[in-house]
Amino acid sequence: MIDAKNDNIYCGLYKLSHNICNEITIFAENINISIEKIKEIYKKEHFENIVFVGDASDIYKDLLSSNFHNSVFDDKENNVQKGSSIALAGFSKYSQNIYGDSSSLSPIYLKKSQAERTLEEKIKITNMTLEDIETISPIFNTEFDEFWNINNLKSDFENPNSTYLVAKLDDEIVGFAGFLKICDEANIMNIVTKINKRRLGFGSKLLQALISSSKEQNCTSITLEVNEHNDPAIKLYEKYNFKRIGLRKKYYNNTDDAILMNLSR
Repeated sequence: MIDAKNDNIYCGLYKLSHNICNEITIFAENINISIEKIKEIYKKEHFENIVFVGDASDIYKDLLSSNFHNSVFDDKENNVQKGSSIALAGFSKYSQNIYGDSSSLSPIYLKKSQAERTLEEKIKITNMTLEDIETISPIFNTEFDEFWNINNLKSDFENPNSTYLVAKLDDEIVGFAGFLKICDEANIMNIVTKINKRRLGFGSKLLQALISSSKEQNCTSITLEVNEHNDPAIKLYEKYNFKRIGLRKKYYNNTDDAILMNLSR
């Protein structure tokens, strides 16, 4: 765990078994989101204990200890980032005939600007209301996606087993999302943002809110379908540990396949 300042960390999670270390996942998130991710994997993998290394493990030691009671921490001196550690890691990969090109050296974490952090603080996620649907109805087909139907949205919203949320920026509705609960499974119906408000983090905020709401409703898994060509959405779901579990041929407009994805508790 490497400290990235402002409560953000760069985290790599590995499984050690029979002296073989295998990568499980790598991500860069806020420390509290990171802890929740680690908890989910920890519970799923049935680990006996967890060892924290890196300067962030020392900085957040008290917080990590309170969340992981059978945790072990490396000596503080060993958690300082050293060039020799990077060299040893590179030599280890070289000895295993593991190579990469220049693209593999790209950082997965770039510190967010003050403008980005300010924007995120302004985003408000609330439960959708009929008034919200009426507000976006006149602009639905021009400022969102033309294949979404306002009547279908209203019908889904009125289903007693559905949960719908809206993302607002300065009281402007910039996105919405919802899932349908079937037994103990949440099926995400849609995550939509305004065309001119994309790549600003609204979709990520909505997905986080859906995951939290599904937990509150005791759902044990979340499923969804995504167009095989929708790379930004696929990357977003994979960031939150959704796994590909299947394919539906020609699901979209009888042309594009749908990738089935699942997140289990």
